[in-house]
Amino acid sequence: MKLRLLPAVLLAAASLARADLPTVQPGEWVLKSKLNGEPHESRMCGNPLERVAAAIAAARAAEKLGCSVRVDSHVPRTTNVVVDCPADRASDDGARRVRKGVTELSVNAASMQSVWIDLRRAGHRETIDAERVGDCKQ
Repeated sequence: MKLRLLPAVLLAAASLARADLPTVQPGEWVLKSKLNGEPHESRMCGNPLERVAAAIAAARAAEKLGCSVRVDSHVPRTTNVVVDCPADRASDDGARRVRKGVTELSVNAASMQSVWIDLRRAGHRETIDAERVGDCKQ
């Protein structure tokens, strides 16, 4: 019975996390990223913040393992998230693990069609500049 409830719980957590994020227009997006200075480019169809919402939901689940999560949306169309895990830990069943450290995430959606994401963890930095280029091609 608990296994059937788990997807509903995860969907609810992701839904709450989406509420923390700026709203963007789904469609075809070009994502230009840099991971430790190395450039990458990709395209996607949908909402580029869906993965970010899932990451925030996972961070909130990590609170059960002793991590603290702070979500700040005081600036319009900007969300900052700080996850601080004081120690490496695993859940009793071993299904969830967290690593000691601080993760910082900043999301800014200047408009419904432009997003900038900055992620920092353990000395690594990734930035993503995403721009909507139109509707998804069917």
